[in-house]
Amino acid sequence: MIERVALGQVANARELLASAPLLAGAEDATLDELAHRARPVRVHAGELLIREGEEADRLYVVRSGRLRVIVEREDGPHSVRELGAGAAIG
Repeated sequence: MIERVALGQVANARELLASAPLLAGAEDATLDELAHRARPVRVHAGELLIREGEEADRLYVVRSGRLRVIVEREDGPHSVRELGAGAAIG
């Protein structure tokens, strides 16, 4: 099944993907394909996006705001990094 995506959404997604250092040097056809498959996800403050050790079946690219990477240790959770616009995780 092919889903229709508004052209403006694809253009915005492609621009975002092209700005991600992880995808630097990706071919245009690859960026186009990823942009057509991209779907926006809104993450609210304090909401868990992914958990360490889970199988990665998606790639998330930060469009705006910041994501905090928190690692669980014996003495509790520790913030080890913040990711901003253009950062990829997944």
